[in-house]
Amino acid sequence: MEAITNTALAAERGILSSVFSGKPEGFQWFNLLTTEYFHDIRHRLIYSAIHSNYLEGTKPDKLIIQNHLAKAALLETAGGVEYIQSLNEATDSAHLLESYVIIIRNNSLKHKIDAISDKLKELSR
Repeated sequence: MEAITNTALAAERGILSSVFSGKPEGFQWFNLLTTEYFHDIRHRLIYSAIHSNYLEGTKPDKLIIQNHLAKAALLETAGGVEYIQSLNEATDSAHLLESYVIIIRNNSLKHKIDAISDKLKELSR
């Protein structure tokens, strides 16, 4: 299976960074993405923590997310404090966020297709 592309990884970072910017457009994509769309395990865990806190009515900032992940013993797997703190390159444009969502969803679909293809190859042997 092919590794995540740099573009998809950057799009995942962009989405997460947008939430930490505190701007409302950072939350517009919740109905378009689920945890499974994030390929990078760090991003998957961070997104899951953001989503959980958001649904509970808490505005998820970096400290809240770090605390959430630490309580679940997942902070280091999510990249640690340093990695979460590095998610600060917020995107100012809602249009770019929409593009990031499309990149992430397309990358996820590609990986699913690749996995099915690999399985079919395995079964045909």
